[in-house]
Amino acid sequence: MKFFCKLRTGRQWLRAAALVLALAPAVALAQTTTFSYTGTPQTYTVPAGTTRIAVVASGAAGGRVSTMQVRSLGARVQATLAVVPGEVLTVVVGQQGADGSGRPSYNGGGSGGFGAGGGGGATDLRRPGAGTDDYLAPRQALLVAGGAGGTDWINSPTPQGGAGGMPVGGTGVGLSGNVPGQGAT
Repeated sequence: MKFFCKLRTGRQWLRAAALVLALAPAVALAQTTTFSYTGTPQTYTVPAGTTRIAVVASGAAGGRVSTMQVRSLGARVQATLAVVPGEVLTVVVGQQGADGSGRPSYNGGGSGGFGAGGGGGATDLRRPGAGTDDYLAPRQALLVAGGAGGTDWINSPTPQGGAGGMPVGGTGVGLSGNVPGQGAT
């Protein structure tokens, strides 16, 4: 599954899996860059003359137990941010939640445990700082889109995991007397 993120500075667009940035000042030529999940932080250098960027980020989808299930989708977040020309920003694209008895996914997706898909990782844009390789470490996060919850063991075509959301994630579906997971804030 592919997630997209665009960055625009004037007429310049960056297209990324899970994160999209758009720069505000006019630039002579349009340019597109794609960020995809890599399992490591990536960087973006703000072009000369750019002081604002419009960002659209999507968190990763949750894992599932069966191919009959539809994945829950991560949150989609938009913002216009002030930046400094030449500044190097860090882009972290979340990993899709693992299927089956899901293990944790990159950038904060939780493990699914027995008989459930793992949660999808967050996608974020941040300024450099401590902990760029650890999603729990303090840093200057500019924008974060949470990942979706994983589905449970029920062999149903409807998603069971809660979708990511803003300002609150969706609640999962509790079937067979199970209590659903609540949306994160």
